[in-house]
Amino acid sequence: MSIVPPYLKPGDSVALIAPSRFMDMQKLKPFEEWVNSHGWKLVVSPNLGLQDGQLGGNDDQRLNDIRWALENPEVKAVFAARGGYGLIRLYSKLQELEFSKHPKWWVGFSDFTVMHALLFQQGVSSLHAPMAMQIGANVESNQNFTQLAQVLKGSKHGLGFAERNTFVNKKVKIWGGNLSMIYALLASGHKPEINGCVLFLEELDEYLYHFDRMISALDANGIFEKISAITVGSIIDMHDNEVPFGKNAKQILMDVCNKHNKPIIWDLNVGHDLKNEPLKLGFDCIFEDSELIQRGV
Repeated sequence: MSIVPPYLKPGDSVALIAPSRFMDMQKLKPFEEWVNSHGWKLVVSPNLGLQDGQLGGNDDQRLNDIRWALENPEVKAVFAARGGYGLIRLYSKLQELEFSKHPKWWVGFSDFTVMHALLFQQGVSSLHAPMAMQIGANVESNQNFTQLAQVLKGSKHGLGFAERNTFVNKKVKIWGGNLSMIYALLASGHKPEINGCVLFLEELDEYLYHFDRMISALDANGIFEKISAITVGSIIDMHDNEVPFGKNAKQILMDVCNKHNKPIIWDLNVGHDLKNEPLKLGFDCIFEDSELIQRGV
């Protein structure tokens, strides 16, 4: 049974870290105002604002900020400032941390898929959701954060499907995130215990042949044999070569699902598109004909 961290209440502290790309501190205020508007207190990690090339500090500094957030008893939720790249560099060291001893909500997506995978491995639910620097970017972003606040407070949340779902009346855990990061995790030796889970995938800015390569690698690792279904978020800004690959992303996914006789649920508003609703990973989901429901308190 998964460990569900305590939901947030007024007076709780929310930590901000930059475990991947660096944080532009001039863009901190909108997120701080959002945190304060819900009665929470923002605390920033000791190395937030540092820059080492594209990264938010060197590997040791970013790892130390994750450890600081984990071990701080006042912190009840930890937000990634932004995505980009960097967490896979910390993978082996992150495996040494005991996230299950200090359960709290870890919030982010994209490169943050590494954190979600490690938390799932230790049986802790986490939040695939927008990151701090995205707040206020557009109307959809503000809506995303409104939904996120409600989920953090323990409200029930439903995510609609674009097509009628045939995977109905099922209560299962959901696991996954960004396809590129899952591919990198498998290459790093990650062996997720996902028997019977639903696999969630989203992706951005990839060539179709490489999308197929990553799906094939997941298949070769036995991922599609273990899961009960696939649910797909946003897959956007895909590219093709001068000589077309011959299949689009949807067809590639349908091929592997047909091969293993797995149902596929399309177009959750989760991922890199403008609408990016919060999705609790490692958490029981109830699949109905028109939406995925995640209970709260």
